[in-house]
Amino acid sequence: MTTSSLTATETPDAPARSAIFKFTPFALYALIILTFHPFYRYLIGPDAISYVSIADHILHGQWTEAANPYWSPLMSWLILPLRALNVPGMLAAQTVCITSGLAVLWLVRRLARVLGLKPGTELVAACTAAVMTASFALVWITPDLLSTAIILYYLTIALSPENWLRGRAGIRCGILGAIAYLAKAYNFYYFLAHFVLVAAAFWVSNRNREERNRILRQLATGLVVFFVFCLPWIVLVSVRAGTPTISTASTWNRRLVGPDSPGNPQFYRLMPPSSPHALSMWENPSPSLLPSWSPLASVRNLKQQIRLIVVNLRGVFEILRHLSFFALSALVVYALWGISRPKDPIPLLVTMTILLMPAGYLLVTLRDRYAWDDRYLYGALFLVMLAGFVDIELGTSVLTKFARKLGIAIYALSLILEPSWALVRSRNIGRNLYVTMSGLRGVIAPGSRLAVCGQWNDGIAMAYILGTPFYGSTGITLDEEEFRATLNPNPNPQGIPKQATSSEIEASLRGNQINYLFALPGCPVLPPAEFLRKPVEVPGLRDFKIFRLL
Repeated sequence: MTTSSLTATETPDAPARSAIFKFTPFALYALIILTFHPFYRYLIGPDAISYVSIADHILHGQWTEAANPYWSPLMSWLILPLRALNVPGMLAAQTVCITSGLAVLWLVRRLARVLGLKPGTELVAACTAAVMTASFALVWITPDLLSTAIILYYLTIALSPENWLRGRAGIRCGILGAIAYLAKAYNFYYFLAHFVLVAAAFWVSNRNREERNRILRQLATGLVVFFVFCLPWIVLVSVRAGTPTISTASTWNRRLVGPDSPGNPQFYRLMPPSSPHALSMWENPSPSLLPSWSPLASVRNLKQQIRLIVVNLRGVFEILRHLSFFALSALVVYALWGISRPKDPIPLLVTMTILLMPAGYLLVTLRDRYAWDDRYLYGALFLVMLAGFVDIELGTSVLTKFARKLGIAIYALSLILEPSWALVRSRNIGRNLYVTMSGLRGVIAPGSRLAVCGQWNDGIAMAYILGTPFYGSTGITLDEEEFRATLNPNPNPQGIPKQATSSEIEASLRGNQINYLFALPGCPVLPPAEFLRKPVEVPGLRDFKIFRLL
């Protein structure tokens, strides 16, 4: 055999090239994580606090509080072993996110092969995904990356036509769908819709009767397995919620954007923690705090629903624009290519998969406190990224090798700009707050009841660091009011609570037996001066004031 006839795996330097091909994206991911993680060790989020607290309930045998109908359990279950080893709560939660990122990176490569990317382009796509994933893993402490990993694993099975004709694809999909539901309740509906649509697409495109029957058997088996695995948790949360439900999170988020919703009710008044060992009400927020509504109940409600869909569609376009200058065009071109290939269902199925991911969020909101929230669409963003690389391979097939590589490089660069900038601009977030609260650990006794005037999000982070129950904020700040207005495009002024008066705030603080009040920047109204007669003097404390009340 001559040298020229050797295959890629038989060339002398093939092992080295193979190692580079396999491990470079993971090495890049690890390098970014190790470089930037020290700047994110102070990151604390309200959602992360709840997941850590639920893991601690399990650790301490507080089973009733651990069965939480609002927060899906999988992230807390994964945090639990680390907490048992005394890993700090936020570090344990970040570890779950970072590990989920590794899984996402591996699964993006598998999906690249399902979509038919060439090895060289696959490597570039994987390195691009490494930068995106590292940013997602560090900037947020939520189960969204964990959820994305599970959904992507399911897609590697469900989007392969061969899997529907052999093996136990239905069982595997059903199990993964159930696990995805345990990671995030939204996946319950997404899996059901997607699994049925994919099965229908493969059934329609296949003319062989026996193979059609196999597809139907896989579908039926997958659905049965899915419901069997989901049922225990559904029963448990339904009992805890007092009503049949898969999660109270969907009800809360639905009511939050209703035409008569005041926005987040915890921004307006004090609320005790949701259970004896909970840090705050946010550990199990009750939908009963918000008015229920239905888009079909009145013309006014229907207009509100249409308005939400229009606003959130704009949010989807904004998220795609932030992903890359070319993201939207990449998706459109890929969909058109799929339409031109009626015998190959994969391109259109991938397009359907992408479009289906934000569908449920269009009915509620895609916003976080500061901007359009891309964490809900991580799976769609990775698929759009891969679709763009497929477009480039197809569109440059008649061009020179250099032109093709240049197109791939420009597209990859456009994809990593925003996540790279997010890593830089968000560094040291929470550092000042953490340092200040660490200095108060000897001043504020653990277990003291804490309330803040201004900035509920900062208040819950302060309470978590100090180990004190958090009773919330005495009134809404201007930026929280702005967030409420952007969250709900049609708020009813009659449904928005008025700012509490000074005397009403005093009565609330007394009624909840609050030990300390932190007056933070943006505090709208303080209680009467005679009630704040015990200021706590802390050397070097400048940004806010502390008052001992009881």
